[in-house]
Amino acid sequence: VHPIVQRKGIGKQLTLAIINYARIQSCDLVGASFAANLKAMAFWKCVQCMPVRLGVSRDASSGCYSTVVLTALSDKGAELLSIVRQRFNQQYPRALANIYQQMETDLVAELLQQTSIDDTPHHSDHLLDQQDWLDIEAFANGYRQYEMCQLPLWKLVVTALATGDIREHLSKRQQCLLIKRILQQQHVSTIVDSLGLTGKKELLEELRCVISIIWKLAK
Repeated sequence: VHPIVQRKGIGKQLTLAIINYARIQSCDLVGASFAANLKAMAFWKCVQCMPVRLGVSRDASSGCYSTVVLTALSDKGAELLSIVRQRFNQQYPRALANIYQQMETDLVAELLQQTSIDDTPHHSDHLLDQQDWLDIEAFANGYRQYEMCQLPLWKLVVTALATGDIREHLSKRQQCLLIKRILQQQHVSTIVDSLGLTGKKELLEELRCVISIIWKLAK
């Protein structure tokens, strides 16, 4: 769509026409591959195409990660889509600490939100048990070091950022802090510089505060 007439629904109408034609032709799936950014992700989300794969490196021309999205047009397609979506939902959060450590935090948050769209439960790796909750409470109240609570905090943040009821209570800065420190595990000095903090102590104080908010909302 020419830039002059973008954001008028033309691209959506064209895409839906392709999807409807593919359905008439008895296709099982329709998808696309593109450079991931917030605008593109929002477009494909509005036509019910969900992410199933991310490239492992940034494209040289766009500077973005390539993304594959799919929508199912048949029962067979829905079955396959469910399988690949579950795999993506399981693997993506874990890849943030290595492959996607420098991914923009707003894009990280958007992709995490899209992992909650499925009706299927979160992967068991994300579920919090009683001891996890005790560790989270202890950390939030200053009784436990961050390094001793990394796994339960990781589970909590993955779930919280995929849950609209909790996410809406967090500012963009708070979400950014959670993503950089807990999910992407960026170096402390990098986070301090990017968020304009005075040092590790202030970072820890802010982190405890945000975790306390989530803990109270989730419990």
